[in-house]
Amino acid sequence: MYRLAELNTEITGIGTHTEEQLRPYLLPVEKMPLVPDISVAMTAALREKERRLEGSGFSGDYLESMAVYRSFCEQALKREVMFFHASAVEYQGAAYLFSGASGAGKSTHAAMWKKAFGEAAVVINDDKPLLRFFDREGDSDFSGMLTEYGDSGTLTCSGGSNPVRNPAGSTAVYAYGTPWDGKRHLGCNLKIRVRGIAFLEKGDSVCIRRLGWQEALEKARMQCFCPETWENRQRYEMLLRRLLNTVPAYTLRCDISTRAAVTAYEAMKR
Repeated sequence: MYRLAELNTEITGIGTHTEEQLRPYLLPVEKMPLVPDISVAMTAALREKERRLEGSGFSGDYLESMAVYRSFCEQALKREVMFFHASAVEYQGAAYLFSGASGAGKSTHAAMWKKAFGEAAVVINDDKPLLRFFDREGDSDFSGMLTEYGDSGTLTCSGGSNPVRNPAGSTAVYAYGTPWDGKRHLGCNLKIRVRGIAFLEKGDSVCIRRLGWQEALEKARMQCFCPETWENRQRYEMLLRRLLNTVPAYTLRCDISTRAAVTAYEAMKR
């Protein structure tokens, strides 16, 4: 059994490639619950369905892996957990999401954060993080928490150096690492509160602008997967709107430079 976005997940019928991919998220036997939150049973039909969705040219291992994630994401919507296409970077106790069309430079910009801020910047997931919503009571300083699953399956936490405060009764959004972490396989098993989202555009200069809600929604819709059922499409739309009601969104036109990373951070950290 595995733990993804703090959901105990049973995954069966997978090959060795997907097993190895999931290994960092494996729960120790003594920590496994009797009943999982989510169950994914891989079948030949699911692999073939993924092949039809993805098209030709992909290996069987890739199709199986993506079929597992797609099935998980469908079920996780009922738990207020959503997939979002972005590179997620942690710095100073908060997560920043960089999204955009394929080729917009998400991974490249994340690499600029690493170059600008060194080891203090951590790539949570370079391509396919999960986002989870929490309602909090009171003005508790619960954010900026960096959570990692140790070898024993227990949680170890350290407070961020620049925590984000959450108004009474409002929502907090956390980004989670996942085994599906892009071509460069950059990511780690962390949970970090999200402070900002930037939609990237290529440019010769650096300019960041706060987006209005409707404009942000239109851009965000382009970075989502399409759930299979009408009910889940409605759930996804609700969570997407909730995300943009909670987390500031920006458009970032930038070149490939550390200056772009610093400019983005200075604007989004507020």
